[in-house]
Amino acid sequence: MTQIENPFADYGRIVHGDRFIGRQESLQVIDSRILQPKEPANLAIIGQPRSGKSSLVYQALIERKAQLVEKYLIPIWIDLSTYEESRAFFRSLVPGCLEELEDLDLIDEGIQRAADRASDSQLPWNEEYRKIQRFFKKVRGTGYRILLILDEFDSTRYLFKNSISDFQKLRELSYSPNLGVTLITTSRRSIKTIELQAGDISTLSGIFRHQYLSMFGEEDLHIFFDRLSAVGVEVSDTLKNDILSYCGGYPYLLDMLGCEVVEMCQKGQRIDVEKAVAQIAQVLFGHYGYIVDLLKEDGNLGGLIQILFGPVIDVKQEIINEFLGYGLIRESNDGYTKDFPNISTSSCG
Repeated sequence: MTQIENPFADYGRIVHGDRFIGRQESLQVIDSRILQPKEPANLAIIGQPRSGKSSLVYQALIERKAQLVEKYLIPIWIDLSTYEESRAFFRSLVPGCLEELEDLDLIDEGIQRAADRASDSQLPWNEEYRKIQRFFKKVRGTGYRILLILDEFDSTRYLFKNSISDFQKLRELSYSPNLGVTLITTSRRSIKTIELQAGDISTLSGIFRHQYLSMFGEEDLHIFFDRLSAVGVEVSDTLKNDILSYCGGYPYLLDMLGCEVVEMCQKGQRIDVEKAVAQIAQVLFGHYGYIVDLLKEDGNLGGLIQILFGPVIDVKQEIINEFLGYGLIRESNDGYTKDFPNISTSSCG
């Protein structure tokens, strides 16, 4: 008998295609901001670690690359965490763009000459950057626009720290209509927070729409449990409540625990969520510790504790809105309550 493939076996990676779950509201935001307008605009996707930010953007843009090219849009994916200094990042933009143009047979003599000039590392940096701008101006002359997808944008806190004018350089690439570069970022923090933590005044943030990616909603959770049912897991209300008590609507944690549950089913074992949790306890609790560490680093852990346990003394509405956006809390009849698994509470204690 052929065993049905475990649909969650690849958890922890970017998911796309049939593997991607829900997120219809966020996909619609990307459509309305990037695909529908004549002039696409900048978009920042913000969410907790492993909440599905990269998967969302991959599904919305890279997975639909052929459709984008028909609209004269060229997506280019860059993982900022792979760069050690800002100049290397800016230099990489030209060859990255050339590869895509070559695939589309769009490289003419003018574009190639501009690319060669932009690759002269002997020039002073400001002049070299101007050559990079001229290259993108040439690309814009073809009628195509570049969608620059900057994954792990939090890395610019360190990448641009010793040269904070690089935020302005990035802003110029997008701000000028002659250059035709649209920025899509994924990050744990808002653009404003990232700039401030790098030591810069916040100017880049103003040209972005910020879209927070929360936890799975009711519709997304319904799809998740349907996936379990489709591979033979008997999905009862008890099973749902047990899984949600540990994972809430956190996509990464749901995938990880879902993988263990499916393996139990495939082995003919009784589904025991407690036992499944024990198999992944180190990673599961480690992830919550990581989230708490990030809240501490940004000085927000005390605010979350105030909101969850009271009394609320000095938490600004801006921070409350961020917690709501992340899905760390949700509004209730008597204020706010956690929209997070039970073990997150103990992590905050």
